[in-house]
Amino acid sequence: MKRLSKKSWALALALAMILSLFTGISAKAETGGLVIAFTDFDETEDGQWYPVKRQDDGEYQSFIDINVNSEEILYLGWSKDNPVTEEQFNEMGLLVYRIEGDQEEQYGGSDIQPYGYPLDIDQNVKQDGFYVVRFEETGQYKITINGNSVIINVNMPEFGIYTDTTYDLEHLAMYDNQVTFQTDKSSTYYLYFNNDK
Repeated sequence: MKRLSKKSWALALALAMILSLFTGISAKAETGGLVIAFTDFDETEDGQWYPVKRQDDGEYQSFIDINVNSEEILYLGWSKDNPVTEEQFNEMGLLVYRIEGDQEEQYGGSDIQPYGYPLDIDQNVKQDGFYVVRFEETGQYKITINGNSVIINVNMPEFGIYTDTTYDLEHLAMYDNQVTFQTDKSSTYYLYFNNDK
């Protein structure tokens, strides 16, 4: 077994002391940043569905992919077990930036709101950390709260129904993963499977 010299020990000790000075300086260091994840759903005895956190720690990432014009209920937290509360959301504010190359521009075409109810069925208290998220345009977006960020990639659906063979947002016939067909006249719709990924 190789022994460390006194100089090596002194250097290691000095480095450890210097690094310890930097803990807790920023909110990001204290909170660990932000994480985002899809949710599961549970059902009450009277048939109401409500979001619940996923159990797999690997689900809680610094990025997520969602479909354009699709309302998603997502978990947003400082960690899996430390949600961004509605009070923090309101006090700290949430900023949304559209990312184009190396440029970021504040973006207003999104809707991100706390999921207001239902109450926690077991404890009769509101669940924090669940947010309703929708984007009107495809692209990459940065969501920032108190200097901490996650990335949301907004894509065309992998499987879509379109009113034309031009597979773009203008001709997408889906909204919230539902399609409304016109019954008063004959229409043609196109199914498209995007397997570019």
